[in-house]
Amino acid sequence: MKRISGLLIFLALLVSCSAGSSNPPQYQERSRAALSENSEKSKSMGAAPDSAMPEKKAAYAPMLLRNAEIVLLVDQPATASDRIQQIVKGFGGYTSEVSLENGDYPSGNLTCRLPEKSLDAAIASISKVGTPRSLRITGQDVGEEFMDLSKRLENWRAEENRLLELYSRAGKIPDLLQVEHELTRVRGEIEAATGRLNYLSNRVALATLGVTLQQRVPGVSPRGWQFSTVLGQAASALLSTLLFLLTLGVWVGVFAIVWIPLFLFFRWTWRRKGKGK
Repeated sequence: MKRISGLLIFLALLVSCSAGSSNPPQYQERSRAALSENSEKSKSMGAAPDSAMPEKKAAYAPMLLRNAEIVLLVDQPATASDRIQQIVKGFGGYTSEVSLENGDYPSGNLTCRLPEKSLDAAIASISKVGTPRSLRITGQDVGEEFMDLSKRLENWRAEENRLLELYSRAGKIPDLLQVEHELTRVRGEIEAATGRLNYLSNRVALATLGVTLQQRVPGVSPRGWQFSTVLGQAASALLSTLLFLLTLGVWVGVFAIVWIPLFLFFRWTWRRKGKGK
């Protein structure tokens, strides 16, 4: 009995071994296919992050808003203002504002717009009109703002086209009203963006130059003591003294009808008192 049971166990083991030896090629092929499939998936998944990574922001071209301010000492602000306007016009620009003030110390202010590429040359020419006291040049880069605003404008125009398409297909009044409301909003954004872009383009193309004119005070020279300056100051003082004496003589002559009778009266009274003693 034990021999029969042992023989049965041996036969069962033999059958299982033969079955296991006949199946491995199929299992190996399936495993290889699975491995190759997994490797392809892993490659595709490994490449996905690179393609899904956000693109780097495109570099923008610098766009400078240039402004300059110059203060000049001049002999006659009005004459200097006319010369500066002619210089700016010669560089292809224009003067947008002029103000002149008269008084003890006349002065003037000009606001000029001229091509940005001519700003430096114009400043050099205007500096020769008088004596420069100060000069300040500034610049603001608006290239990034211009690029971002241009991209947004493209998106708003694309949205406008989609809304127009929806409006043409909308049949119900509530849908039409809703689309019209969105169109109004989008068109407002488009108008605002277009106006800002035009403003920036104009400011970049034309630089702004502010000129302050101050009358040169006689006797005061930024270069120090000069004989000609002192001589002119002395001559001016002498002329002022002569004018004062002449003015005084005129006043004395005009009021002679008042002070001469008074003088004669007091003189007569004084002599009479002297004779009484």
